[in-house]
Amino acid sequence: MSPDEQRPLDRSVSRVADLRRRGLLGPCSVVASDAEFEDLVRAVAAQPHVRTVAVTDEDGRLAGIIPIRAFYGALLADVYPEALMGEVASVGGALDIADHIVHPTAGEIMLASESVALADTLHDAFIALRRSGHTGLPVVDEDDRPVGYLDLLAILPLWEQRPTRE
Repeated sequence: MSPDEQRPLDRSVSRVADLRRRGLLGPCSVVASDAEFEDLVRAVAAQPHVRTVAVTDEDGRLAGIIPIRAFYGALLADVYPEALMGEVASVGGALDIADHIVHPTAGEIMLASESVALADTLHDAFIALRRSGHTGLPVVDEDDRPVGYLDLLAILPLWEQRPTRE
């Protein structure tokens, strides 16, 4: 690492790409939108620290995200559907729940895509994470393809770093 790379990151001008270059960007859990639920379970299990799964379209571009809460909700409905049945008050409600019990694909569970770009400053990334309400988001390249994962807990220490005075 060169002396320039050893300096603390300046949150106002450093970019998410700098985190990637320094090996500070985490790996991302990625599944295709047509991935079966079992594939989603494997992706989550492979990266247990990742709290938001990236869902991609057929071209590998970010199509949506699955926050870990949504994943656990789908898993609970699959493993323990009786827990949801207590809230059923109509045939329509029962059919709605039944739709979720039939092993949904990643595309059926995903929410609208939210991400951080490699070109974003640390300040912008911090704001995007806070506004999203998620503890982490996929990081995308200029083609909107997931290349990493940025967790709020990983960026907070960088946010607090101050550039050294020379």
